[in-house]
Amino acid sequence: ITVNQNLSQITIKNGVVENTSSADAIIVNSGVNEFVIDNVTTKRAKRGIFVDTAYNGHITHCTMNLNTTGIEIN
Repeated sequence: ITVNQNLSQITIKNGVVENTSSADAIIVNSGVNEFVIDNVTTKRAKRGIFVDTAYNGHITHCTMNLNTTGIEIN
């Protein structure tokens, strides 16, 4: 799942994102404002959740399984 740049009020909730070890499960790109990732499981990804210069975000009740990196925030 990729959240494109400069979007706002984004919610990703109640799901499973499974990927290959060479790609990220969830990417929140730069400039995103007011995002929520809640009750999501990521599996077998390079990074479970990658946040790149986003603002006012909340990541809650998430599970990272078998990812190279769980959560990376820049």
